[in-house]
Amino acid sequence: MGITQISWDRLNTLLAGRWVVRNGLKMLELGSQNMYTNAFHGKMAFAKHVFLAQGVDHTSIDLNGDGGSERLDLGTDLADVRGGWAGHFDVVTDYGTAEHVKDLHACLANVRNFCRPGGLMFHENPKVGNWPGHGFHYFTEDFWAKLCQACGDTLVDVGEHAAMGNTTDGWNIHCVIEKGHGIRFPDRDTFSRFDLHAS
Repeated sequence: MGITQISWDRLNTLLAGRWVVRNGLKMLELGSQNMYTNAFHGKMAFAKHVFLAQGVDHTSIDLNGDGGSERLDLGTDLADVRGGWAGHFDVVTDYGTAEHVKDLHACLANVRNFCRPGGLMFHENPKVGNWPGHGFHYFTEDFWAKLCQACGDTLVDVGEHAAMGNTTDGWNIHCVIEKGHGIRFPDRDTFSRFDLHAS
């Protein structure tokens, strides 16, 4: 997927409330995302280059290594990657990547591990019943609420919207989570009880 105008606006609004100056902000992006915003008028642009131009200390992870991303598998335990990224990033974004990772438990455990306490995690993924055949997983608002509660995190924002105007079968669930302190990511058994539907 990529960063659409509605996603871009939400991201900028929430970042502006916490980081007036983005220079040095540590950001991790899942997937090598393209920009689908009004500013690019259909031109191809990697989000990485946009963030770097703003002074953001930006890292992206993608299995294909595109756009200057780190070639890593989010479905494996990455706790010790690159000397340890645990608690390293102020912001972690997932604009349509987690649904493509077979081991969702490992993927989301990595996301939370990489984010520092008090940092923000942005997710935007297909809603249950939408984007047929798109990925391995489809999401509900309830899933994110239960995951936040189990982790001791704060659900800053959650909702749904039609991506790029596709109101037929293109609805996504978006959420923003503030990482709490001291609670471990749920084990696989607990995680499997949340309201998540695999394709």
